[in-house]
Amino acid sequence: MAKYIDEDNDYLVIKAKSKIVENLIRIGKLSLKEIADTASVTIDFVIGIQQKLSADK
Repeated sequence: MAKYIDEDNDYLVIKAKSKIVENLIRIGKLSLKEIADTASVTIDFVIGIQQKLSADK
């Protein structure tokens, strides 16, 4: 798929990864590093989603 889509910059890929991270954070059983590894994103990406969720409460 990487042949056709730039996974690092594609809107739908980023949106899907954001939703995965959001769901894993809400479940609350994994560390930030485990979430990042599971979703194939950086820890900074996970922290950003976590902060957004905290601000929305």
